[in-house]
Amino acid sequence: LDKGELIQGHRIFNLLNDPTPMVVGQQLILDLAQESGLLTPVSSFVRVKLNDKNIGVYHYETAADEGLLRASQRMPGSIYASSLASSVATGSSSGPAEEVQK
Repeated sequence: LDKGELIQGHRIFNLLNDPTPMVVGQQLILDLAQESGLLTPVSSFVRVKLNDKNIGVYHYETAADEGLLRASQRMPGSIYASSLASSVATGSSSGPAEEVQK
């Protein structure tokens, strides 16, 4: 895409043509996750035309990047952050593995 040009409001996205029916299940899971308040990429089925020729229905999915955070009205930063990383770095644990070692 040219600079500033967007498709459905996004510059970076994937068009997937998966021959298995699993893509429908994946879409249902994404819909449920979004309804539950989880961050999910924009995802839907779209009809794709190339040079005025219909080439089929594809699964449209945006990238899990800064745009996902901005669309969710969140500050840009790491999407993949947890307290687990800090507990591993310090060697502290309060999970079942510590109880087994006692």
